[in-house]
Amino acid sequence: MQNSNDKQLIVSYLLGELKEAAKEQFEKRYFTDDLLFDQLEATEHDLIEDYLHSRLPEAQKKQFEDRLRANPHTREKVEFIRALQNRLKLIRRESLLQRVWSSVAFRRQRLAVALAFALLLTMGVLASIFVENRNLRRQLETYTATSGGRVALPPEPLVSAFVDHLQLDATELKRGAGRGDIGSAQIFRLRKRAAAVEIALNFRPSDASEFYTAVLVDADGVERASHSQLSPTILDGMGRVTAVFAAAHLPQGSYIIRLKNSRGLTVESFPFSVRVE
Repeated sequence: MQNSNDKQLIVSYLLGELKEAAKEQFEKRYFTDDLLFDQLEATEHDLIEDYLHSRLPEAQKKQFEDRLRANPHTREKVEFIRALQNRLKLIRRESLLQRVWSSVAFRRQRLAVALAFALLLTMGVLASIFVENRNLRRQLETYTATSGGRVALPPEPLVSAFVDHLQLDATELKRGAGRGDIGSAQIFRLRKRAAAVEIALNFRPSDASEFYTAVLVDADGVERASHSQLSPTILDGMGRVTAVFAAAHLPQGSYIIRLKNSRGLTVESFPFSVRVE
Protein backbone atom coordinates (compact mmCIF):
# COMPACT_ATOMS: atom_id res chain seq x y z
CA MET A 1 0.00 0.00 0.00
CA GLN A 2 1.42 3.41 -0.94
CA ASN A 3 1.98 6.19 1.61
CA SER A 4 -0.72 8.37 0.05
CA ASN A 5 -3.21 5.53 0.34
CA ASP A 6 -2.08 4.94 3.93
CA LYS A 7 -2.76 8.57 4.80
CA GLN A 8 -6.28 8.45 3.32
CA LEU A 9 -6.94 5.19 5.17
CA ILE A 10 -5.71 6.71 8.45
CA VAL A 11 -7.96 9.78 8.00
CA SER A 12 -10.94 7.49 7.32
CA TYR A 13 -10.09 5.48 10.45
CA LEU A 14 -9.75 8.59 12.63
CA LEU A 15 -13.06 10.01 11.36
CA GLY A 16 -14.90 6.72 11.97
CA GLU A 17 -15.62 6.08 8.27
CA LEU A 18 -14.25 2.51 8.16
CA LYS A 19 -16.61 -0.43 8.42
CA GLU A 20 -16.01 -2.87 11.28
CA ALA A 21 -14.07 -5.44 9.21
CA ALA A 22 -11.81 -2.81 7.65
CA LYS A 23 -11.32 -1.16 11.05
CA GLU A 24 -10.21 -4.43 12.68
CA GLN A 25 -7.85 -5.18 9.78
CA PHE A 26 -6.31 -1.70 10.03
CA GLU A 27 -5.85 -1.95 13.84
CA LYS A 28 -4.12 -5.33 13.52
CA ARG A 29 -1.74 -3.76 11.00
CA TYR A 30 -0.75 -0.63 12.94
CA PHE A 31 -0.12 -2.63 16.11
CA THR A 32 2.67 -4.50 14.25
CA ASP A 33 3.86 -1.81 11.79
CA ASP A 34 5.97 0.83 13.59
CA LEU A 35 6.04 3.12 10.53
CA LEU A 36 2.25 3.06 10.20
CA PHE A 37 1.86 3.61 13.96
CA ASP A 38 4.05 6.76 13.77
CA GLN A 39 2.16 7.96 10.67
CA LEU A 40 -1.14 7.49 12.53
CA GLU A 41 0.00 9.72 15.40
CA ALA A 42 1.31 12.40 13.00
CA THR A 43 -1.90 12.37 10.93
CA GLU A 44 -4.05 12.63 14.07
CA HIS A 45 -2.02 15.66 15.19
CA ASP A 46 -2.48 17.29 11.74
CA LEU A 47 -6.22 16.58 11.89
CA ILE A 48 -6.49 18.25 15.30
CA GLU A 49 -4.51 21.27 14.00
CA ASP A 50 -6.83 21.59 10.99
CA TYR A 51 -9.87 21.36 13.28
CA LEU A 52 -8.58 24.04 15.66
CA HIS A 53 -7.77 26.36 12.73
CA SER A 54 -11.17 25.72 11.02
CA ARG A 55 -9.53 24.17 7.97
CA LEU A 56 -11.66 21.02 7.86
CA PRO A 57 -14.52 20.73 5.35
CA GLU A 58 -17.94 20.86 7.01
CA ALA A 59 -18.54 17.10 6.64
CA GLN A 60 -15.17 16.18 8.17
CA LYS A 61 -15.66 18.75 10.92
CA LYS A 62 -18.95 17.08 11.93
CA GLN A 63 -17.33 13.61 11.85
CA PHE A 64 -14.45 14.85 13.99
CA GLU A 65 -16.79 16.46 16.53
CA ASP A 66 -18.80 13.20 16.75
CA ARG A 67 -15.53 11.43 17.58
CA LEU A 68 -14.73 14.03 20.25
CA ARG A 69 -18.06 13.37 21.96
CA ALA A 70 -17.44 9.61 21.92
CA ASN A 71 -13.74 9.60 22.89
CA PRO A 72 -12.66 11.43 26.08
CA HIS A 73 -8.98 10.71 25.35
CA THR A 74 -9.18 12.54 22.00
CA ARG A 75 -10.95 15.47 23.71
CA GLU A 76 -8.07 15.74 26.16
CA LYS A 77 -5.57 15.84 23.27
CA VAL A 78 -7.53 18.60 21.53
CA GLU A 79 -7.78 20.70 24.70
CA PHE A 80 -4.07 20.25 25.43
CA ILE A 81 -3.05 21.35 21.89
CA ARG A 82 -5.52 24.28 22.07
CA ALA A 83 -3.97 25.42 25.37
CA LEU A 84 -0.47 25.04 23.91
CA GLN A 85 -1.35 27.15 20.86
CA ASN A 86 -2.87 29.88 23.04
CA ARG A 87 0.26 29.93 25.18
CA LEU A 88 2.49 30.23 22.10
CA LYS A 89 0.40 33.18 20.86
CA LEU A 90 0.86 34.84 24.24
CA ILE A 91 4.62 34.24 24.08
CA ARG A 92 4.81 35.85 20.62
CA ARG A 93 2.85 38.90 21.81
CA GLU A 94 5.03 39.27 24.87
CA SER A 95 8.17 38.91 22.75
CA LEU A 96 6.98 41.67 20.40
CA LEU A 97 6.14 43.91 23.34
CA GLN A 98 9.57 43.32 24.83
CA ARG A 99 11.28 44.45 21.58
CA VAL A 100 9.17 47.64 21.48
CA TRP A 101 9.97 48.47 25.09
CA SER A 102 13.70 47.92 24.54
CA SER A 103 13.71 50.48 21.66
CA VAL A 104 12.22 53.37 23.68
CA ALA A 105 12.28 54.78 27.17
CA PHE A 106 11.96 51.39 28.87
CA ARG A 107 15.54 50.28 28.12
CA ARG A 108 16.57 50.77 31.72
CA GLN A 109 13.88 48.33 32.77
CA ARG A 110 15.00 45.52 30.45
CA LEU A 111 16.01 43.26 33.29
CA ALA A 112 12.66 43.69 35.06
CA VAL A 113 10.76 43.00 31.81
CA ALA A 114 12.85 39.88 31.11
CA LEU A 115 12.17 38.57 34.62
CA ALA A 116 8.45 39.22 34.27
CA PHE A 117 8.37 37.47 30.89
CA ALA A 118 10.28 34.46 32.28
CA LEU A 119 7.84 34.30 35.20
CA LEU A 120 4.84 34.36 32.86
CA LEU A 121 6.31 31.57 30.71
CA THR A 122 7.11 29.47 33.78
CA MET A 123 3.56 29.89 35.10
CA GLY A 124 2.16 28.77 31.75
CA VAL A 125 4.31 25.63 31.71
CA LEU A 126 3.44 24.79 35.33
CA ALA A 127 -0.27 25.32 34.60
CA SER A 128 -0.07 22.88 31.68
CA ILE A 129 1.67 20.27 33.84
CA PHE A 130 -0.92 20.75 36.60
CA VAL A 131 -3.88 20.30 34.22
CA GLU A 132 -2.46 17.11 32.72
CA ASN A 133 -1.46 15.58 36.08
CA ARG A 134 -4.07 16.89 38.53
CA ASN A 135 -5.33 13.36 39.22
CA LEU A 136 -2.09 11.46 38.65
CA ARG A 137 -0.27 12.83 41.69
CA ARG A 138 -3.13 11.91 44.04
CA GLN A 139 -3.35 8.44 42.52
CA LEU A 140 0.38 7.80 42.87
CA GLU A 141 0.31 8.88 46.52
CA THR A 142 -2.46 6.41 47.40
CA TYR A 143 -1.13 3.56 45.26
CA THR A 144 0.34 0.58 47.17
CA ALA A 145 2.02 -2.38 45.46
CA THR A 146 1.01 -5.92 46.41
CA SER A 147 4.42 -6.36 48.06
CA GLY A 148 3.37 -3.78 50.63
CA GLY A 149 5.94 -1.14 49.66
CA ARG A 150 4.96 2.39 48.63
CA VAL A 151 5.92 3.83 45.25
CA ALA A 152 8.80 6.33 45.45
CA LEU A 153 7.28 9.61 44.26
CA PRO A 154 9.30 11.86 41.94
CA PRO A 155 9.90 15.44 43.15
CA GLU A 156 7.27 18.12 42.51
CA PRO A 157 6.15 19.01 39.92
CA LEU A 158 5.54 15.58 38.38
CA VAL A 159 6.87 15.68 34.79
CA SER A 160 4.37 14.13 32.37
CA ALA A 161 7.16 13.06 30.01
CA PHE A 162 7.87 10.13 32.34
CA VAL A 163 4.25 8.90 32.50
CA ASP A 164 2.83 6.69 29.72
CA HIS A 165 -0.93 6.48 29.10
CA LEU A 166 -3.07 3.49 28.10
CA GLN A 167 -6.82 3.33 27.52
CA LEU A 168 -8.76 0.03 27.65
CA ASP A 169 -12.42 -0.18 26.65
CA ALA A 170 -14.54 -3.12 27.86
CA THR A 171 -17.03 -2.65 24.99
CA GLU A 172 -14.30 -2.83 22.34
CA LEU A 173 -12.70 -5.87 24.01
CA LYS A 174 -16.00 -7.79 23.91
CA ARG A 175 -16.09 -7.42 20.12
CA GLY A 176 -12.88 -9.46 19.87
CA ALA A 177 -12.17 -13.05 20.80
CA GLY A 178 -13.78 -12.73 24.21
CA ARG A 179 -13.73 -10.99 27.54
CA GLY A 180 -10.40 -11.47 29.35
CA ASP A 181 -8.78 -13.31 26.42
CA ILE A 182 -5.04 -12.48 26.42
CA GLY A 183 -4.76 -13.74 22.85
CA SER A 184 -6.91 -10.82 21.65
CA ALA A 185 -5.17 -8.25 23.85
CA GLN A 186 -4.31 -4.72 22.82
CA ILE A 187 -0.56 -4.11 22.40
CA PHE A 188 0.78 -1.25 24.57
CA ARG A 189 4.13 0.35 23.69
CA LEU A 190 5.85 1.26 26.97
CA ARG A 191 8.84 3.57 26.77
CA LYS A 192 11.98 2.49 28.65
CA ARG A 193 12.24 5.87 30.37
CA ALA A 194 8.66 5.77 31.71
CA ALA A 195 8.38 5.84 35.52
CA ALA A 196 4.66 5.08 35.72
CA VAL A 197 1.69 4.07 33.56
CA GLU A 198 -1.72 5.74 33.83
CA ILE A 199 -4.39 3.29 32.62
CA ALA A 200 -7.93 4.50 31.86
CA LEU A 201 -10.54 1.71 32.10
CA ASN A 202 -13.88 2.27 30.36
CA PHE A 203 -16.78 0.04 31.38
CA ARG A 204 -20.53 0.06 32.10
CA PRO A 205 -20.94 0.36 35.89
CA SER A 206 -23.95 -1.06 37.75
CA ASP A 207 -23.63 1.53 40.54
CA ALA A 208 -22.07 4.95 39.93
CA SER A 209 -21.52 5.50 43.67
CA GLU A 210 -19.47 2.33 44.16
CA PHE A 211 -15.69 2.23 44.56
CA TYR A 212 -13.54 -0.17 42.55
CA THR A 213 -10.12 -1.83 42.74
CA ALA A 214 -7.92 -2.46 39.68
CA VAL A 215 -5.72 -5.56 40.09
CA LEU A 216 -2.79 -6.10 37.69
CA VAL A 217 -2.28 -9.83 36.94
CA ASP A 218 0.49 -11.28 34.75
CA ALA A 219 0.24 -14.20 32.30
CA ASP A 220 1.06 -16.67 35.12
CA GLY A 221 -1.91 -15.47 37.17
CA VAL A 222 0.30 -13.64 39.71
CA GLU A 223 -1.08 -10.38 41.12
CA ARG A 224 1.70 -7.83 40.61
CA ALA A 225 0.02 -4.68 41.92
CA SER A 226 -3.34 -3.10 42.70
CA HIS A 227 -4.95 0.34 42.89
CA SER A 228 -8.00 0.70 45.15
CA GLN A 229 -10.66 3.29 46.04
CA LEU A 230 -11.30 4.18 42.38
CA SER A 231 -14.45 6.25 41.87
CA PRO A 232 -15.87 6.16 38.30
CA THR A 233 -16.58 9.22 36.18
CA ILE A 234 -19.85 8.69 34.27
CA LEU A 235 -20.42 9.98 30.71
CA ASP A 236 -23.29 8.82 28.45
CA GLY A 237 -23.87 5.75 30.61
CA MET A 238 -20.23 4.63 30.49
CA GLY A 239 -17.98 4.70 33.56
CA ARG A 240 -14.28 5.51 33.61
CA VAL A 241 -11.71 4.92 36.32
CA THR A 242 -7.99 5.64 36.11
CA ALA A 243 -5.42 3.40 37.77
CA VAL A 244 -1.70 4.14 38.10
CA PHE A 245 1.01 1.50 38.26
CA ALA A 246 4.79 1.85 38.53
CA ALA A 247 6.42 0.94 35.19
CA ALA A 248 8.64 -1.54 37.08
CA HIS A 249 5.55 -3.75 37.53
CA LEU A 250 5.06 -3.96 33.75
CA PRO A 251 8.00 -5.73 32.07
CA GLN A 252 7.40 -6.90 28.52
CA GLY A 253 4.70 -9.57 28.42
CA SER A 254 0.93 -10.19 28.66
CA TYR A 255 -1.36 -8.93 31.44
CA ILE A 256 -4.97 -8.67 32.56
CA ILE A 257 -6.43 -5.92 34.73
CA ARG A 258 -9.31 -7.26 36.81
CA LEU A 259 -11.70 -4.55 37.92
CA LYS A 260 -13.33 -5.57 41.20
CA ASN A 261 -16.23 -3.95 43.03
CA SER A 262 -16.37 -3.21 46.77
CA ARG A 263 -17.53 -6.80 47.42
CA GLY A 264 -14.43 -8.25 45.77
CA LEU A 265 -16.29 -9.49 42.68
CA THR A 266 -14.66 -9.06 39.25
CA VAL A 267 -16.95 -6.90 37.08
CA GLU A 268 -14.64 -6.53 34.05
CA SER A 269 -11.35 -7.97 32.76
CA PHE A 270 -9.06 -5.97 30.48
CA PRO A 271 -6.32 -7.96 28.66
CA PHE A 272 -3.33 -6.19 27.12
CA SER A 273 0.28 -6.85 26.17
CA VAL A 274 3.31 -4.68 26.88
CA ARG A 275 6.11 -4.06 24.40
CA VAL A 276 9.02 -2.12 25.95
CA GLU A 277 10.74 0.23 23.50
